[in-house]
Amino acid sequence: MKLNFDEIVSVAGKGGLYKILKPTKNGYIVEELNDSRKKMVLGPNHRVSLLKEISIYTTDQEGAIPLKDVYEKIKSKFSDALPVSSKDDSNALFSFLGGVVPEFDADKVYHSDVKKLVAWYSIILEEDPGISFKDDEKSEAASEKDEKKKVSKAKPKKAPVAKNQTASSKKVSQKPITPQKKG
Repeated sequence: MKLNFDEIVSVAGKGGLYKILKPTKNGYIVEELNDSRKKMVLGPNHRVSLLKEISIYTTDQEGAIPLKDVYEKIKSKFSDALPVSSKDDSNALFSFLGGVVPEFDADKVYHSDVKKLVAWYSIILEEDPGISFKDDEKSEAASEKDEKKKVSKAKPKKAPVAKNQTASSKKVSQKPITPQKKG
């Protein structure tokens, strides 16, 4: 199954990852990323996190690095064989993350965060070993070009003129005539 990183979510209180199949009026229809392929509806009571919106705290000027970039670094460095698992101890997990993102903030990144990072990476690679975490520059350039076209096409609209009304008569406002009292 081909995955799009932007459609992968985590649901608080539920293990694993889910792929968004279809948005609904109040949430999403998702499919579990494992052998069961269970589908469920997530409503407003579920805490859903898109993986594309998750970041890891860093000590550099940026302050954080997107999870997508962390996964890209992991894939380029280790490919499909991770040297750790989510069941390893804190020291092993933190040294692994330090090898990938040396500037991660050890005061703000918790053991559970690194554990999820590793577990999610394993789930994603199991589902789609060929997944690319790189941003598609062509699609970004195309979306910018489309946005520029939308802006250039949006011209101010003129007020419609009725068939029997001329442009100059449209500007004259007519006030009702009230009779004056004699007195």
